[in-house]
Amino acid sequence: MGWQIWLCVRVVAVNYGAYAPDRHGPADTLMSGVHLVGLLAAAAALVVVVARALLRRSGEPGDRLAELVAVGIVVNLGAFVISALPVDLYSARQVVAVLPLGAVLAGRVWGPRLARLPRATPVAVVVFVLLGAELVGHAAAKGEPGHAADVARWLDGRGLRYGLGDYWNSNNITVLTDGRVAVRPVVTSDPISAYRWESKVDWYDPAEYDATFLVLDTRNPSRGEATATAQWGPPVERHEFAGTVVLVYDKDLLVGLPAYCMPEHAPSIAQCPTHGPALF
Repeated sequence: MGWQIWLCVRVVAVNYGAYAPDRHGPADTLMSGVHLVGLLAAAAALVVVVARALLRRSGEPGDRLAELVAVGIVVNLGAFVISALPVDLYSARQVVAVLPLGAVLAGRVWGPRLARLPRATPVAVVVFVLLGAELVGHAAAKGEPGHAADVARWLDGRGLRYGLGDYWNSNNITVLTDGRVAVRPVVTSDPISAYRWESKVDWYDPAEYDATFLVLDTRNPSRGEATATAQWGPPVERHEFAGTVVLVYDKDLLVGLPAYCMPEHAPSIAQCPTHGPALF
C-alpha cells in the first residue's frame, strides 16, 4: 500500500508537470517549480474543503460545488491506490481528471483571497507569460514517431498481416497500419499467454487466424526472447529494431496458446472464467 501511495503522488506530479525527473535544463527545472506551486495550491485547497465539510455544523451553508469536486478527487485517487492495475508512471492517465478538478478547487478556495492582494495581478501576469512560453515551446518542438512505427512499416511492407505482441506494441502497430497488420496482445511472462484484457476470444482462434510473428519490447529485460524460443522453438527470421525485436515463425503461434485471464490462467482464452473484465 505504501508503494501505491508513493506511485500515486508521483503520477499526480506528472500530470501537473511538476515531476522533476522529467525536466532537463535550468528553464525546464524552473517551470517544474511553477507547476509544483500549482500542485501544492490544489492539494491545500483539497484539505481546506474537506476540513470545512467535516467541521461544518448541521444547517450551516457550504460550498456544494467545491465539496463535489473534492469527492471526485478523493474517489479517483483512492481507487488508484487500492487498484492492482497501476504499476508505473504510465498509469498517470488513470488520475488525469485530478488536474482539472484540482484547478477548479484551487480557484474557488484561493481565487477570492488572491484577488484582494495588491500585487496579485502582476504576479499572475508573470505566471501566465511563463506558462504561455512553455506551451509555445512544446508546440514548436519536433515530434518523434511513436514507438514501433518502424516495426509497423516493416511488417506492412513484408505482407505480415497477423501476429502477437506485448500490450503496447500490439495496440501501436495495429493502429499505425490502420488494421492492415493485426497484432494481438499477449502477456510476455512464462509462458507467453493470450491477454484477456480489452480483447476478443476469436482473435486467438487458430481456426480463424494464423499468427506467424511475435513482437517483443526489448527495453524491458524481463521480456526476452528466451521464453518465446522455449515455447515455440527458434524463429525462422529475427529482425531487431530500436527497442523492439520481431520473431517470425513458420507455424501458427495461436495453436496451444494459453491465456492469462486476470488473475487466473487457463489452457486457452476460450476457457477463461466468465467473471473478471468483460471482453469487448
